[in-house]
Amino acid sequence: MISLHSHRSKAPRGRLLLATLAAALLLPPMQADLAGQEVTLRYGFTEGMELRYELVQSSTTQVPGMGPLTQEQRQTLKIEVLDVDGEGNA
Repeated sequence: MISLHSHRSKAPRGRLLLATLAAALLLPPMQADLAGQEVTLRYGFTEGMELRYELVQSSTTQVPGMGPLTQEQRQTLKIEVLDVDGEGNA
């Protein structure tokens, strides 16, 4: 069973940038090792685990007589694993 929570986030962009850079550096060598091999990916849920995702949406609108209007909306999705069966399914 999984519980979903959503709220606005003020998380610093630095962590997201760091995670993106780490993925960019680590993925190419991993892909080279697995080229031509079949791989099964499974997510390993554990009870009490929390996953967080941040969605950022920005828009700029040109308003006649007023100039540009810029808006930014941030939303964080928190997923909390409440229960896991013997096979790791939440």
